[in-house]
Amino acid sequence: MTPNLLIYPPLADPTQAYLSLPMLKAYLKAHQLDATVLDWNIAATHYILERSQIYSLAHRLGKRYQELNDKNSLSFLEQLEYQQIFDACDVMLDFLCVQVSPKEIFQDPQKFYDYGQYHWAKEMMDDFWRALSAAYFPYEYHFNRVQHCVGLWDWPSIEAYWSQHQSPFHKFYLKKIEEFQENVQFIGISLTFVSQIPETFYLCHLIREKLPHVFLILGGSCLHQIMQRLDTDMRKQVLQLVDAVSLFEGEEPLRQLLVQLPAWQQTKDPGARFQLLQGIPNLMMLEPDNKDEGTNKQGKIHLGPLYIHDIQQSPTPDYSDLGLDQYLAPSRTLLYAPTRGCYWNQCSFCEYGFGQSGRHQYREIPAEMAVQQLSELSQKYNVQHFYLSCDVLAPTYALELAQGIEKQNLPIHWNCDLRIEKYYTPERCKQLYSGGMRAVAFGIESGSDRILQLMHKGTTTALVQEINRNFYQAGIATAWMAFHYHPLETFPEAVATIEMIKAQDQYISLFIVGEFDLTPGAHIACHPKEYGITEIYYTAGDGFRLYPIFSENTPNSSRNFTQELDRQLAALAQSYWFSHYPWAGAISTHHSFLYFLRYGPAAFVRQIAESEADIPHIENIPHIPGFQIKPKFSLKQIESKKQSFFADYRKLALAPDQSGMAPLSAAHFEACCAKMPVLEHGHGLSKKAKARKKGKR
Repeated sequence: MTPNLLIYPPLADPTQAYLSLPMLKAYLKAHQLDATVLDWNIAATHYILERSQIYSLAHRLGKRYQELNDKNSLSFLEQLEYQQIFDACDVMLDFLCVQVSPKEIFQDPQKFYDYGQYHWAKEMMDDFWRALSAAYFPYEYHFNRVQHCVGLWDWPSIEAYWSQHQSPFHKFYLKKIEEFQENVQFIGISLTFVSQIPETFYLCHLIREKLPHVFLILGGSCLHQIMQRLDTDMRKQVLQLVDAVSLFEGEEPLRQLLVQLPAWQQTKDPGARFQLLQGIPNLMMLEPDNKDEGTNKQGKIHLGPLYIHDIQQSPTPDYSDLGLDQYLAPSRTLLYAPTRGCYWNQCSFCEYGFGQSGRHQYREIPAEMAVQQLSELSQKYNVQHFYLSCDVLAPTYALELAQGIEKQNLPIHWNCDLRIEKYYTPERCKQLYSGGMRAVAFGIESGSDRILQLMHKGTTTALVQEINRNFYQAGIATAWMAFHYHPLETFPEAVATIEMIKAQDQYISLFIVGEFDLTPGAHIACHPKEYGITEIYYTAGDGFRLYPIFSENTPNSSRNFTQELDRQLAALAQSYWFSHYPWAGAISTHHSFLYFLRYGPAAFVRQIAESEADIPHIENIPHIPGFQIKPKFSLKQIESKKQSFFADYRKLALAPDQSGMAPLSAAHFEACCAKMPVLEHGHGLSKKAKARKKGKR
């Protein structure tokens, strides 16, 4: 292990290795430098699913349930916790009684494709996260979210999460740090997804405490977005926790930083240290403040010169540090990025990654070079499946890539995101199939031509349907991504999206219709009046400014018909086997791609045989203290009070106050809960509680 570590933190997709750190490692090695890549996301997943940890979690739940049950009354916050823990105890009994772990089914080449067993494993994993959330109330966990129960993080919440040692991975981190604490000199943490925010900053605190001598840096696309949006004071709070953050692209900043690191380590004067690093591009850090005796606690924020990476100089990603068979899938897949940026870059709602910054134009690795790198990856890591992890491929580039793969007769299959273009004729779609493409995701967005024009999509509903059929009829699975509630969208226009999907469902492998979220920096956010938006504001708890809220003045707005639209979508969804990230039945996941390869483009159109999973159980139910105790408090009353509380709370918490900000935050939520009446113990038991009393599960 090198003295330089690059860490990918929990929680994110556990089914495949992420691309960013292997790309950085490869770039360093090409310049006679090196770093060890550590995927603590998958390592933490295995840790938390160990049998010993399952038992530990069960005992934690049982102990807390008994503590609450012994009280004479419960506050409202305790009532919410009590209800969650009661439900979680049943889940934990199921986990302790089965002889097969869900991760074993995900990794088994036969059981994975038995949809009955797969579905059981997925449901068990989701139940496990609910149980973990109950044990660590008021936090919620999953592979695509880690959040306070009100769904937001601000700096006080982050600090409380750390100071109270609330992370379920705390002991895991300590064990890992002990393994290398004597030798490490540099640690970089990649904050790529919003779901990694709390664990990333938790790790920063822990590393600062245990390894104060280490140079600690943060990078990643989510970190970039956060630092771009924060005010000066909040940026300083982040920079006081680490030595630096890397914005934009990280290859050259990391190389230059590691070159200067030995001199930085030998120098103790803050001013001299700053002089060593101030010229490194894309590097943000605090300048020393002479008024504070040379410390860097209150200095100005410094950002080095802009650097834009020439991706034609990108070496083949280096996955050699990662055990590719540890991921929760029956076969390997690798992510590969032959392009960066978006060649269209005009959609009014989008500021994904760096696309709207004007500093990261669309760039391509030459198709011949990309084919060669795919060949190298396939041979070196024994991989046949690839996801092209980029914003979008230009049409001519996608075809050149496929033709190169076919010419070299590479035994690989791949999937990616594409934009609807006239270029994709039936003949070209067949060429894409011959070149290994087996699935594609399209940003369809809407079934209304007026809304598509408002979005600056540069396409029409007629073209969407024509091009999609070309792909599907060529044997390529197609997934549609759309959303409702775009500003100025009316109810009939929202219905038109559903009707277009219904009319084309025989040519659609998967679809999702989400809800519009306003993205800071997008054209809509910068020119709100053009879209009927009258006000944009944030909630008090959204400390990282990730989720702006807006008000609009749209007659017959689709937002006024959410229940009817949800009903129509639910009816349409009956024809498919849907799931959520990162499982099979969700768009652009590893598991979904494997199912397409096995069952074809119609894999999720209710054609998978529905069967009951035959999962072996142990005969004797494990005894966990607290699990068999009769509940003293009425779960029915708690549920009724909860429904009533949240119906009122959402309206209160999301409405802007005199400060122009909505009060929703962890502190506000807990203060409102404190005003609710306590619940005295009683004898009104729910049916579920009565069943447990009789020993049923």
